[in-house]
Amino acid sequence: MADIKKSKKHIVVFQDEAGNVLKTSFVCHEEAALPPEMPEKRGESVHHEIKFKGWDKDISSVKENLVVKAVYKEVPKEYLIMYFHENGKMLGTETVPYGQAATQPYHPQKPHTEEYYYVFKGWNNDLSHIEKDTMAKAVFEERQRSFVVRFFHEDGTLLKKEENVLYGQAAQEPESPVKQPDKVYHYMFDGWDTTFDNIKENTEVHAVFSSIYNEYRVSIYEQQETNATQEYLVEERFYHYGDIIEYPILRKKGYTLQWNIHPETVIQNEEIHASWIFSNSVGKVFEVNGNRYQILNPSITNGSVRLLSYTQDASQIQIPERVQIGDYYYFIEEIAIRAFCDCVKMRILTLPNCVHIVDDGAFMNCKRLEKIVLGKGADIKLHSIGKKAFAENEHLREIYFAGRNLRKVYPATFEGVRKTVKILVIPAEKAKIEKLLQKALQEGRILIDLI
Repeated sequence: MADIKKSKKHIVVFQDEAGNVLKTSFVCHEEAALPPEMPEKRGESVHHEIKFKGWDKDISSVKENLVVKAVYKEVPKEYLIMYFHENGKMLGTETVPYGQAATQPYHPQKPHTEEYYYVFKGWNNDLSHIEKDTMAKAVFEERQRSFVVRFFHEDGTLLKKEENVLYGQAAQEPESPVKQPDKVYHYMFDGWDTTFDNIKENTEVHAVFSSIYNEYRVSIYEQQETNATQEYLVEERFYHYGDIIEYPILRKKGYTLQWNIHPETVIQNEEIHASWIFSNSVGKVFEVNGNRYQILNPSITNGSVRLLSYTQDASQIQIPERVQIGDYYYFIEEIAIRAFCDCVKMRILTLPNCVHIVDDGAFMNCKRLEKIVLGKGADIKLHSIGKKAFAENEHLREIYFAGRNLRKVYPATFEGVRKTVKILVIPAEKAKIEKLLQKALQEGRILIDLI
């Protein structure tokens, strides 16, 4: 049955619109008919044309005899739109049916110049209703460029709202800024770091200040010698902040200069007052050549001190009778506790006749000490030797003492001495010394002999 259908043929007659036969074909069942060649268009008017659009029946699968007529349709003509840049360069084309609007697919740009920038405004021809082939040229609007100008304080603060300034014009200057003074400087506004009367780019303008040193007055006063409540102006100077103050050299014999304040550098206006205090008051401690002394008697003519510590270490040390402290000389009247503990090299020590008292532990633990001379001659003032004054001196062998005034010696004076210490005294004092050192004699720590 299928083969019968396949061998069956149908007549297909192709006609034009007027019924004129254009072609007759025999087509196998369910096969496509082959149409005749037709002109693309049959005619036209001013803006329209009649174009062949196809056949009034489906001829792709013929199943019966057919009469097929050609179908024509009137359609608008298509016109060519050519797009050009302002400089004449073609941008592209498009075709647009009569009466319709162009799609305008191009959006050209024009580079800005130093002074102007350009905005694309459209085309030189109306493209909203196309009626013919058309050339469209880009149209640009010229606009003068403007730039942002900002004014800053030296510290970075914006002095006024940023301003937009047209090319070549001047920016509006803000009020002159002020910079607050500090301790070192006060400041003067000098102007701006750049000009702004012909603006051609975005511009930042910064305030410029000059620094001017602040001046401070330093006045120095001194007490009148005749009246401690009266003062006179010694000098008055002007300084800059941070300058070192130059103090006048003031001296008064026997007195120490004292300032009510003593700044080294200038940070403000200052009034500095000088007064005098007696230099060597009782109990005051001084250092002379590394040795320390304490005033016992401040007398200018017959003053005395306590030797607190002696640091000028050597194999042989001889302590002078007097020491100069300031403008005056003072007798060394007393040897203080552990005064010679730092003298690690000392082997022989000689004290002056003016020493009255040797305090507790004065020569204690002097590891290399071998011999002590407690004054020379008949005018030896030593009258008291403290506890453990010679203790722990393992090398001590001899003490020379020609004095007559010794009244007090403590039993533990020679504690820790490993070998017998020979004490040399004058004959008249031998019995008294033996009595004072009776315990040390009994313990075999010392041996008393004559000078």
